[in-house]
Amino acid sequence: MERKLDILQVGPTRYKGGVAIAIQQLVCGLARKGHSVTLIGNGGVDPRALADLGVDYIEAPLYNRPTELFKTARIMASVIRAKKPDIVHSHSRSASLTSILAGRMPDWFTFHNSFLTDKVGPLDFGPIRKYLSPLGREIFVLNEEAKSYLSRELSVDQNKITLNPNGVDLERYRPPSAAERETARKRFNILEGETVGLFVGRFHEQKRPEIIVQLAERARDAGLHDVKFLMVGEGPLESDTRQLVAAAELDDVVKLVGWMDPIEAYWAADLFLMPSLYEGLGLVAAEAVACGCPVLRTNSGGAEYTVEHGVSGYICDIDESSFISLAIELMSKPEALAAMRSQTRTWAERNLHSDGYIDRAINAYTASVRNKKNKVGEK
Repeated sequence: MERKLDILQVGPTRYKGGVAIAIQQLVCGLARKGHSVTLIGNGGVDPRALADLGVDYIEAPLYNRPTELFKTARIMASVIRAKKPDIVHSHSRSASLTSILAGRMPDWFTFHNSFLTDKVGPLDFGPIRKYLSPLGREIFVLNEEAKSYLSRELSVDQNKITLNPNGVDLERYRPPSAAERETARKRFNILEGETVGLFVGRFHEQKRPEIIVQLAERARDAGLHDVKFLMVGEGPLESDTRQLVAAAELDDVVKLVGWMDPIEAYWAADLFLMPSLYEGLGLVAAEAVACGCPVLRTNSGGAEYTVEHGVSGYICDIDESSFISLAIELMSKPEALAAMRSQTRTWAERNLHSDGYIDRAINAYTASVRNKKNKVGEK
């Protein structure tokens, strides 16, 4: 019989991007499988919903300023003393640093991107970054590119890296009924016969929201007057994107709806659009596929784990001209996109179930606990 573990998860949960969703999905999945789970996050969760699953949630800053790092480290040290967790799992470098300050190197770290981006501190660059990057004893990555990067740039032993792409809750993210799809399209004022391209994500340079505006201009110039675009999300480029839409006189073509639960947007759309420069996986693409919405995404990290080219969507080069040209071609053939919806969901059922992601994590945790016991026994 599988031993039930006491697991402490630490990571950023406030912004509803892929990292926060993946953390909560893992925490809830572990709890449903009978493990004891504590989550230290920085907001953006429903504590009562977690409590209903038996998850202890503790809110802490989880930022890089020294006062906040030490404050959270004290909170974490208290949790570690009280619970004596079998596993500490970190989901950001600042969370790992906090854990180390609390006296416990994380047993596992999930690298949610394909390369390091934001710096932890003023000394975090060049060779210093290589030796001081706080990760964990072992590391989960979401794609092979990340595994190669960690080995090449940070000299991480490949034997310490485990590939574990995120999955999707296939009960929540499912194809709509005909009535649900009609209701969703009415919510966004989509008319009969219109083909909708959907962007969901942070308005950030990484996600390149401006390409959706360029695509809308090209579609208009190509005479595709029944093509419309929805953009769900928020972020530093949201205002700039709105200005681009207005300047191009595309207010009736491109609708920015702010942040919302995207499930109805997936149901309303005909093609999901992800023009990202880089990704760890691109969880929103997996969610769209699970809802039966074909995806067009760049080959920006983890693409092969969310899309099978020509089956559940399409993968193209990262340059914007390739993305826009293929998007125009696909959106000019709405009947072909409609015909893909069923096979897109079928592919998701074979490849994207969250149980695989959660079970791989449990297996890795169990192996870590066993290895620690063996090392203690050898002394």
